[in-house]
Amino acid sequence: MLLAALDVQPSDTVVSIASAGDNALALLGAGADRVIALDLNPSQLACLELRVAAYRELSHASYSF
Repeated sequence: MLLAALDVQPSDTVVSIASAGDNALALLGAGADRVIALDLNPSQLACLELRVAAYRELSHASYSF
């Protein structure tokens, strides 16, 4: 619903609640040029950072459960 409502375009900069990364990473995957993720809870930001590191370093087989 979020992606359909925002209609993200390749030149868009989007601000999102970090929320462990679900929305922020979905917006990035939808093609946003830049996603700024904010959250009052530092644990949510840490979760997002961990997910980004996993995407960068692990193979798909390693990341999948």
